[in-house]
Amino acid sequence: SASHEYSIDFITLLSVIGRYGERAAWQDGVKSAEQVTDKIPQLGTRHKCVMEKGSGTVHYSNFSYAADKIIVSETDESKSSSTYYTLEKIENGKTRLTLDHYITKNPLQQIIFNLTRKNKVYRSLQRSLENLERHIQTQTMVQ
Repeated sequence: SASHEYSIDFITLLSVIGRYGERAAWQDGVKSAEQVTDKIPQLGTRHKCVMEKGSGTVHYSNFSYAADKIIVSETDESKSSSTYYTLEKIENGKTRLTLDHYITKNPLQQIIFNLTRKNKVYRSLQRSLENLERHIQTQTMVQ
């Protein structure tokens, strides 16, 4: 898990996160998002995330809404991992975004993940949140 607070309302932040074509501008390691099935993010939206290292993973989206909280999950096609984007309204014009990365519950996989990938994933989530801050500032300046 990693969290960051933004000076932007959570509906606007959701729209920024939901623009799959802009993922490479802020999501660490992402080269592009392709084959997006829906222009407006919604339940079951499918996209292929192409990584800078050349691999590509297909993700499916799921959403949960409340008055002050929105949760977007993206699960890979093989259901081996999911990333949850939790947007929480702190106050008017301020939002906390928490990124949670989950892997399949498998004792061997969990041990390997903890030993080899956990710190890398955490640093990647942190970089993504920092990149998103800069991306939002850039978008605000353009408008």
